[in-house]
Amino acid sequence: CCQTMKRLLDKFPILLFDMGGTFVFDCDKFGPGEDFYQTYCSIGGKRLSSQEVPHLIRACFDGMMRDYNNSDCYDNFPTLTEGFQRYASPPKDELPLLEKVFAIHEFGTVLKPYAELLCRLAHTHRLGLVSNIWSPKQLCLNEFERAGIGKVFSHRVFSSDFRRIKP
Repeated sequence: CCQTMKRLLDKFPILLFDMGGTFVFDCDKFGPGEDFYQTYCSIGGKRLSSQEVPHLIRACFDGMMRDYNNSDCYDNFPTLTEGFQRYASPPKDELPLLEKVFAIHEFGTVLKPYAELLCRLAHTHRLGLVSNIWSPKQLCLNEFERAGIGKVFSHRVFSSDFRRIKP
């Protein structure tokens, strides 16, 4: 099995990866059981109520999900800031905290075995990353550094940098 996989990978000088479910896990946490208010409080939020925070996060998420599924938006996808303004109308001074709550729930964790594998692959292949994220990429980059994979990708493309959805 491992020898067959190695031979298969050796046919390709460049390997492209997505993140969610490939090497980043526990991501896209927007289900009904998520405690957005607790996340908001944990990063210093105080002004909004336990009813307002989930309402604003879900309104933004639902609106952006409609856009995500609309082919007319593929080449002009809203930024997270625009999504909040368009679909949730939060207080302007709370927008940075709400964007951080959203990003925390969108992104997950790079598990050690996957980080180790990526590091090994980076010694024999050029690695590229192409990923759809709605939040700015900084939280992702911070997690990559924490996991020790900050420099394994020769190229990184995050859809949020280009207002486009990857095909």
